[in-house]
Amino acid sequence: MNFAQLFQLPYEYNFKSRIETIELRGLVLLQDIWKCPIQVVVLTNLGRLEVHDWNSLTYIFPLIHFQNLPQLRALPIKGCEKVEQIIGNDDDTQCHERLDESNEKQIVMFPKLELLWLELLPSLVSFGPVGYHLIFPSLCILKIHDCPRMITSFSVDSISSVHAQTKAVKAPLLDGTTPSTPDITWTDDEHTSLPPYVEEADET
Repeated sequence: MNFAQLFQLPYEYNFKSRIETIELRGLVLLQDIWKCPIQVVVLTNLGRLEVHDWNSLTYIFPLIHFQNLPQLRALPIKGCEKVEQIIGNDDDTQCHERLDESNEKQIVMFPKLELLWLELLPSLVSFGPVGYHLIFPSLCILKIHDCPRMITSFSVDSISSVHAQTKAVKAPLLDGTTPSTPDITWTDDEHTSLPPYVEEADET
């Protein structure tokens, strides 16, 4: 499989799929799994998206598409040298307008995600764009290994929901020489490996 986009549909075409698992390995020329605003892909039943070992992809989801994965339970991403973000900050104005209408506080919920595993991603800087607050209320396993440029911070609240936030940092911290976030291995029955979540004043 060597092509530019996995989903290529006419403009404004709404595509709904019953696919439950997508596993992508060793793709050479794939640049996007899906891209806004060419199409709206609703993978209503997708429970597992697994991505391994290719060098063309820079992000997994555009911002607009996380809303179209309501059943996503497992997200292992490994060995992708150029991936910089899991949720990409797509530059398209229409994408941002649609997202802002439904998500004014820039809070991203992954309601059913149980497994998040990020490994061997040397270019990964963040899970999502700066300023977004990501919440994983169902997360059972979190593994982040060998992601030396990662600056997203993870914490856990009193009801075991995991929170992820990315704040702007000075450029020297992104030179890759010193890990900003150490390896993380967390399960929902071992809360001590993540710091407690503290709600910020502007979120109340």
